[in-house]
Formats: sequence, C-alpha cells, structure tokens
Amino acid sequence: KGVQLSKRLVEEDKVFAIVGAQGSASNAAAKDYLVEQGIPVLLPGTGLKQFVEPTIENWMGTAMMQYSVEANILLDYSVNELGAKKIALAYQNDDLGKEMYNAIKQSVENYPDVEVVAEVSFLPTDTEFSSQAQKIEQANPDTVFNFGTTNPAVNLKKALYKIGFDEANYIVSSAAALDTAVFELAGKDVWEGTYSGDRLKNLSNAASDESLQLFIDRFKEDYPNESVSSIAQTGWGIAQVFVEALKRTEGDLNWKNFLESFHTFDKWDGSMFAGITFTPDNHYGVTSMYLTQATDGQILPITEPISFD
Repeated sequence: KGVQLSKRLVEEDKVFAIVGAQGSASNAAAKDYLVEQGIPVLLPGTGLKQFVEPTIENWMGTAMMQYSVEANILLDYSVNELGAKKIALAYQNDDLGKEMYNAIKQSVENYPDVEVVAEVSFLPTDTEFSSQAQKIEQANPDTVFNFGTTNPAVNLKKALYKIGFDEANYIVSSAAALDTAVFELAGKDVWEGTYSGDRLKNLSNAASDESLQLFIDRFKEDYPNESVSSIAQTGWGIAQVFVEALKRTEGDLNWKNFLESFHTFDKWDGSMFAGITFTPDNHYGVTSMYLTQATDGQILPITEPISFD
C-alpha cells in the first residue's frame, strides 16, 4: 500500500512534497518510485541507512536518528559512563533491529574489555519473552540492549523483572521509549531506570521554552483527553523543518530551489529536534541526540545533545 498511496499523492493529488511519511517498510517499498519522480521527501518516520547513504538528491533525512549511529552512541555511553563489560543483545528481527544489532557487533570490537555474552531475537508481534529472559539471565550481563519497538522492549523487561533479573542496565532504542506511556505498559517500577535516547527536545523543559509550551497548548486544545505524545511532537517538529525550508527558499518555489534550501541548515535547533544539519554530501538531517533515563514516571535527559559528523 505504501507504493500505491505514494503514486496517488504524486499523480492524482499532485502534492508538492511528501513530509513525515511513517514506517521503514512502507518507505523502503516506495523509495524507488519517489526517487524516480524527483519529488521532495522530507524526514520520513524511519532511521534506515538506505535513505541517507548514499545521498539521494530529493530525499532529505529521516525523522529518527539513523539507527546504526544511535546504536554506536548508546554503546559508547554504556561503556564509558555505565562501565559496561558484559552485554546482551536483544534485537527485533526486522530492518530496525538488524541494523542496530549489526552496528553494535561491528563496533564492540573497538572496546577490547567488552564482551557480548548473549544474543536473542524476537518479532515485533511477540508477547512471550520468558525464553529470551532465561537465556539472558544465564549469561548474567551487566547491560542489556533491546533494539526494537515499544511492546517487545516492554515485554522483555517485564519478563526479566519477573524472574528477578533487574539489576543490569537496560538500554532501549529511541523507537521503543518515545513517551511516558511505557510506564503504563510495563509498570512504573519495572520501567524505572531504563536508558534510551531522544532526538527531540524534552517536554519537561516546557516551562522555560515558549516553543515547547506552544506545542503542548495546541495539542491539548485539539486532543483534550489524550496525553501529549512524542509521535505528535515529531510531526510538529517535521512541520517546523518544512516551514523553515520554505522560508529559506529564494526565488521561485520549485523543487530545485526548495531542495537546495536545506543545504543552509547547520545544527539548526529552531524546531523540536535537538539539531538538524544538511549539506550537499550529507542528507542525514537529524544529527543530534541526547541520552535519557526513566525516572519517577518521567523520561528525562541525562546528557547534553551529542552530535556526529
């Protein structure tokens, strides 16, 4: 359906750009068609490397931190700040999980004192994690990585908690810990202490940030019965980048001028994102993230934004 609906947007609706389209699989399926058409694609909801390496002229970034880069940042933090020596890798058996898993397996060789003591996989639809939990417990790692989406990340930690293995550092992909709903899914005590990363400005700072407060006020006005969602915050941030690019387009508003305007973004922090960078040779877009920890029902930043070249 990703291909079918992309064709409808381009050929029937004749949209100017495709902004924030969600999903790794659907974006991958539509990629060849959209590249062939030349239509601007801005910050789709994925972090797969294939969208940013090699650079694609009309494809501007991903809304998630690129998965392998995120994995490397999480690994480096676990070793240098948390003292990780024995790590277990749990990964979702799809593009998201495999890309982060492969990045860790390659990069861990740069840390001679660190050993991978267990590896387990799962499907995004799995709900039973007792066997994976037992295998991890037997290996007795000091740090457990979970590279998957929210439900599997929650269910594995619940399974580990159930058998009393809850002392190890638990580190999950940002795709799994987008907002505080994880506390309700896992249980507050279970999720407490979980580490992750985020590329969006933290909503806990809204009192001192007018742009964050504006987003919260608008969201609550439109959805008074819903808790403020990081998914919605991402959409708002993508729209901010889109509007900023429109403002930076000089001359006629056409695809060429619009796409060239992105090359003027250099760690731009005027949106919900911690930093946005584009150059002719770099279409990553999201190039800054910070580490977070689940603390007393909140997901709070524990580092300053970390940027990569």
